[in-house]
Amino acid sequence: MQRSLATGTAVLLISAAILANFFTHVESLKTNSNYQYQGCFPEAPYAQVAPLKDKVDNSSKMTADVCAEQCALNDYAYFGLQRGSECWCGNWIKAPKLLPSFCKTICTGSSAETCGGKGYVQIYKGVRTASLMIPAPMVGCFVDDGSNNILVTQAATDVSMNQRFCARICNKQYTASFFGLLNGTKCYCGNEIVKEDYLTNKRYCNLNCPGNRKEKCGGEIGMLAFEIFFSE
Repeated sequence: MQRSLATGTAVLLISAAILANFFTHVESLKTNSNYQYQGCFPEAPYAQVAPLKDKVDNSSKMTADVCAEQCALNDYAYFGLQRGSECWCGNWIKAPKLLPSFCKTICTGSSAETCGGKGYVQIYKGVRTASLMIPAPMVGCFVDDGSNNILVTQAATDVSMNQRFCARICNKQYTASFFGLLNGTKCYCGNEIVKEDYLTNKRYCNLNCPGNRKEKCGGEIGMLAFEIFFSE
């Protein structure tokens, strides 16, 4: 009887420790007004398909905020963290939900956060408020080879450039009123069009955006400038 009691006590203590670890992990999940926790989901080979489609980053400073910004810049609805350092994006989730304790790997950018696990993705949904209006109101095409400073800040160069990507960077990182695209891949930001008299014909801004062939991303000597607007 004493042995049975001791065994039962040991089981209770172990169960309490497991529960304590589980709830501690749940409390460590990042919460933010800009995104909502959706759950922990299996990655291949534990699931037939990846829960999120696109891997966008693998960083030594990964956190939920870092991944959220990366996916928001590319206009994805969901973002996910895996292996402590990987950031994934997607517009739907294609896997069954698991217990949060499967996603227990510490983020490389914050010891206070978890970033999924090996084979498991910790997924959040972005909270959409007012969205950037794309296509945005076009100001015009301006003669610029990168030296005329039509917009003063070169914010990014990306082989997958598109108008939304540039607009998001200029709004989020620089709180700019205007964004401009040059030579297909370059994004510029500013709060004013510095040299309005450099306005030229739109044929000098006829390069398709590599990230969206239906959009124009300036030209070799032409910056295509837009005003940043929001739609509810």
